[in-house]
Parts: sequence; structure tokens; C-alpha cells
Amino acid sequence: MVEDNRDHQYLMKMALNEMHIFSSIEGVEALKDAVEKSRREQFDLIILDYKVRDGTAFDFLESVTVQSPEVPIIMVTGLGDENVAVTALKKGIKDYIIKGRNYCDQLPGIISRVIENHELSMSLKHAETELRLALKRYEHIYASTDRGLAILDRDQKTLSNPNLKFLEIFSVRREDVEGRKIDDLFPVEALRESPEAADLYTRYLEGAFLDFHDKYECEIKAKGPDGAPRWFDLNVKYLPEFSGYLLSIADVTEKRMLTEDLRIAHEKLKKHARALELQVDELRKRLVIEPALESWTENEDALCLEKGVNYLIKEARPDGSFQIFHDLVTSGNYGLCIARTAPSIIREKYLLSRTPVIWLCKNDSEKDSLSPANLGAMVDAVREFTEKTEDCIILLEGIEYLFLVNGFAKVMLYLNDLMEIIVLKNLRLIVTVCPSTLDPKELAYLERSFEPFPHESCPRAGASGADER
Repeated sequence: MVEDNRDHQYLMKMALNEMHIFSSIEGVEALKDAVEKSRREQFDLIILDYKVRDGTAFDFLESVTVQSPEVPIIMVTGLGDENVAVTALKKGIKDYIIKGRNYCDQLPGIISRVIENHELSMSLKHAETELRLALKRYEHIYASTDRGLAILDRDQKTLSNPNLKFLEIFSVRREDVEGRKIDDLFPVEALRESPEAADLYTRYLEGAFLDFHDKYECEIKAKGPDGAPRWFDLNVKYLPEFSGYLLSIADVTEKRMLTEDLRIAHEKLKKHARALELQVDELRKRLVIEPALESWTENEDALCLEKGVNYLIKEARPDGSFQIFHDLVTSGNYGLCIARTAPSIIREKYLLSRTPVIWLCKNDSEKDSLSPANLGAMVDAVREFTEKTEDCIILLEGIEYLFLVNGFAKVMLYLNDLMEIIVLKNLRLIVTVCPSTLDPKELAYLERSFEPFPHESCPRAGASGADER
């Protein structure tokens, strides 16, 4: 962290410590100290103030990117420095934040996004590197199986211009090939023994071997120069510019074994590519939930909750919260339930037959289920749901499970996004939590983030959570 204002440096360190993802946080006040540290140590993230006492970020940026080109950088700039930030983005920083009022509250969200994008970028870059290396290995293997080449005259049926590999295959000298008939050198009789080359052999017998103008390919079995059985790959291609054909032959006995190795390597690459596709699909996964009203029930005890407010109910078991939610959605309100409890149990126990329920479970192949690790998809599902109705009530049960899977800091980042949706769209959110499952500091932070539920208006919630309070 490069920041010459100690107060700002202290505030940023507090914000980073609350994220619980960094083992250590180091701060310096001068560019020269930052450059020296970047040369001696490896950092996962650099937060850089645009102006410090001995220079600007641009004086530092080039040196740092040379020393640590893979380290993501976030720049902090003052009000009115947006043009500077845009220039810095072009020079390689990953994001920036304007040093305005309460900017430290926005810092954890920006850091999480930058780190997540950086990790995905590194994963894709690693996959691309592996793919390039695999392709180079493939090209090398293919190039190493050199083919014997010679020109076959269309009219004279004689050979010319053999390459070194051609001479090696047939163990002959160049002068032994130039001008010789193909019958004198190439085992044409072997064509008859290969089912793939039967048509070519028939053409040869009829004197029409060279009467076709397309490319012909086949694999034949014949005796090699040492008399041992070998496999040869034969290609014949018409070359108008030479008034003849390019005769291409290769001993593919060894290639047959290498091909199997290539096939295995290719399958591994396909699996790796598929794994990356699944990761991207997981990030883009979206649940489509349709609003539905429950049957209207006259209920004089149903609460009238203030709109645009996020409520917190503290109770050992969520029975009170579900009953409150039931009373509200059976009084003409749309509702959405996000819960750790299975939908079948919720519908039977709390008589919710039509209200949509998103089930938080790791087996997200179930209908309307969502992995607890996919917090972004949960927020997106709520956002899309709220766009389909002008007013609704959302119940979140199982936040303890989300904390267990993702950690408190990460869940709160996404929960803040969810709470903003509620406020901006003038909706209502009820979150139920068992206080004994949380650390006192975490519980205190949660209580500050939400409005306390009016227990005096809700005897169910009050009684259920009395012991916990």
C-alpha cells in the first residue's frame, strides 16, 4: 500500500483487515520505498495513491510492472483525477477508486472483484500456455515424421527430384532414382494386399494410374529395405505445374505408436478446456424464477412492514420468520424464499404452495437450486425476480450456511449488493439468523447492517429468539 497520508493509510488497512483474506498488509509513504520492496518481495496486490510526496503513480508504475508484471494494481486518485485514472488503466492497472467520502467502504468490493478477475485471467492464461505448448509438441512430432517426396512424370511414368527422406526410405542414391520407372523402385504389387488401395491397384493394372486429378491417399503394408514388414503411408497428388504428380511416402510404423500418444494428450487437453468452460458457465449461471401469488387469506395479525428496509430476525430456529413470511405472502404480497431448508419441507410445514423457493444446496442440478458458493448467481436471481414485480418480500434463511461455505467477509459483500436492490426498488428483505452461530464481532456487524425486526409487533419472532437475545 503506497499512501503518504497516515490517516488514509490507517483507514485502508482497517478495511482490508476486515476482509480476512490477506496474511499481511504493508504500507509505505514514499515511492522509493515501494520500488525497493517490490524488488525484494512478492506481493499479491498493490494499492497505489496517485500522488505521494516523492512522485506520482506513473513514476512507479513502469518499474513495478517490469519487476512484477502479474501483480494486480488498484490506484487511488483524488476527485477530479478521472482522466489520470483512465490513463493509468491504459498503462496496466486493474481498477481505480476515487478518494471521496467513505471511499474505504467501497475498497473491499473493488479488491474482491479485481482479485477474482485476476485469478480467472491467470487460469485462462495458464490454459492458453499449456495449449500452445501442446500444439508445439504436436507440430514437432508431426514434422519429425519426414515424408519421402518425388515427382512422378505423367507421360513417362518416371521419377525425379527425390528428397533425402525418399532416398533414405528406399536406401538408394539420387542417380538411382532420377529417370527410373516407378515399377522399378516402389512396391506397386503391395497395393493389391491393402483393401484401402485396391482401387489404386486396379487403375495401375489398367494403365490408368495417372488418369485422375484429385488427391489419393492410402496406407499399405510392404517389405522395408531390410526385408521386414513395414507400414507405409502413400499420397499421390496431381501437380499441373509439373505435368505430373507428387508422390509422397512415409514409413508410419513408428507413427502409429506416436498417434496413440497424441490421442491421449488431445483427450487431456479437451478435458482441461471443458473444465474451463464449466467454470465460465458457473460464473454465468442464472436462475429464472417466476413470481406467483398465494391464495388470499384474511389475517388480522399480518404485519405491515416498511418498504425499502432490510430486517434482521434473531432466533434459534427460523419458525417465527417463516410464519411471518407466510402471513405476508398470503395477504396479497409477492414473495421469494431463499433457504437452506428443502422446498418440500417448507411447502408442507408452512403451507406455501405457489411462492417460489430457491434451495441452497451443493447439488445444484435440482430444480430451482443454487450452490451456496455461487453468491453472484443468487444476487442476479433476486435482481431478475424483482424486475418482474413492483413489490415483493424476500426471506433469506440459511445465512449461517453461506458464511460457513464462503466466509463472513465475502458473503457480506454480496449481501450488500442484495440490500441495495431492496432499498433502490423499495422492497422488503427479512434475514433470519441464529446469533449463537456467529462470532460476536460478526454478529455486531450484521446488526449494524440491518434494521432490527419490530419484536413488539411480532410475538412469534420475539418468543423464538428470546433466548438468543
